[in-house]
Amino acid sequence: MQHVAERERRRRLLRGEEDPDAEAEVRATMLRARPFACDVPGCNEAFSQRHTLVIHKRTHKLQGIANATGRALLAAARPGTTSFQQA
Repeated sequence: MQHVAERERRRRLLRGEEDPDAEAEVRATMLRARPFACDVPGCNEAFSQRHTLVIHKRTHKLQGIANATGRALLAAARPGTTSFQQA
């Protein structure tokens, strides 16, 4: 759904309409404010620009993939044991 919102934002810009998100980004950058906060539980990161938050959120997705892959590799390497037990 995010791509739909971005498409609408571009259309507004092409029509010359004001973009409240863009204005918020400019104000935040000028004031060093960080209104775009990460909504992942346990993450306290916040950013002054929306696109930086989008890039940051990808790291959470990649971490989840890496963690799942690591668990699968450990399980395949040592069936019936955890990473803390000796084989």
